[in-house]
Amino acid sequence: MTAWVEVVAHSAAGGAAFSGAAAGLGAAALWALGSFLFSRAMAPRPGRPRLSPAAANLFKNTSAGLIFAAAWWVLGDAPPAPSAWLSLGLSGFLGFAVGDALYFAAFSRCGVQLAAVAANLIPPLAALIDFLYFGRTLSAAALAAMVVTLAGIGLVVSERPRTGAGRPPPDPRARRTGLWFAALAAVAQAVAIVSGRAGFEGTDLLPGTVARLVGGVSGALVIAVVLGALQRGTGTVGELRLLARPFAYRALAWALVPACLVGAWINLPLHSHALGTLAPGVSAILFATTPLFALPIGMALGERYGWRTAVGTAIAFVGVAGVVRFT
Repeated sequence: MTAWVEVVAHSAAGGAAFSGAAAGLGAAALWALGSFLFSRAMAPRPGRPRLSPAAANLFKNTSAGLIFAAAWWVLGDAPPAPSAWLSLGLSGFLGFAVGDALYFAAFSRCGVQLAAVAANLIPPLAALIDFLYFGRTLSAAALAAMVVTLAGIGLVVSERPRTGAGRPPPDPRARRTGLWFAALAAVAQAVAIVSGRAGFEGTDLLPGTVARLVGGVSGALVIAVVLGALQRGTGTVGELRLLARPFAYRALAWALVPACLVGAWINLPLHSHALGTLAPGVSAILFATTPLFALPIGMALGERYGWRTAVGTAIAFVGVAGVVRFT
């Protein structure tokens, strides 16, 4: 409750803070809807080439980068300082190339809701990274809030999968794999937040976002080359062709456009505005509401959830608010 009072207090401090709070909630809601749209766009379709999570993620990052680069050119904002490019690029590589690709890969295995709840690990992990590498003190209350977050996630994980939207539930092995992917995505996103913090100091949000997207696109290509070198089947050329499929097949591109529109082209400016106008703790709480939006959106789209998912999602969110409040 105290965390919510702080959100209201920050929002009431001025018009900019109020717009930042609205932008943070809007970004969380749009990412929840975009997650379902990306999940459905990547679902197999008869007569259509397979769309991998990495290819969908590259299309998202490339299209967003081109749009925001054009806006940057029109607005004429100053470019990031040379010293900021490394941290921003690393943040984009971990957040956009690694984190989002793992998050997308989790969709088809454990479902959007469970993947979104697992993303609530990001604030506790970021706080732990601050503690381990920057010596930031963690109070007993913050540690207790982390336990609450894990308890909420555990309650969602314990929910027995149900059939939804005409699809059979994932098998237990696929569900566990998806959960691991979502957890690893949260680790990558947490490190990306910490590494990108210094890069945004003295950098405008639009050029900084473009720099992160450059890191994400470059990182996706590097990962494809490495995977191609390690695999005997497709090889490097084959991996790059798989990545380029949305650019080569119009049907795949059009399938991704609605998801990119909601989850990136509109979402990222709102996300950046919230980061630039709110205290980091307040924006973290607002972004953590994504699973709360995902519940009604998923039900409207035909998904079916039990009481453990609903209660566990709320508990995990309370834990995240506590982590932010007490760190």
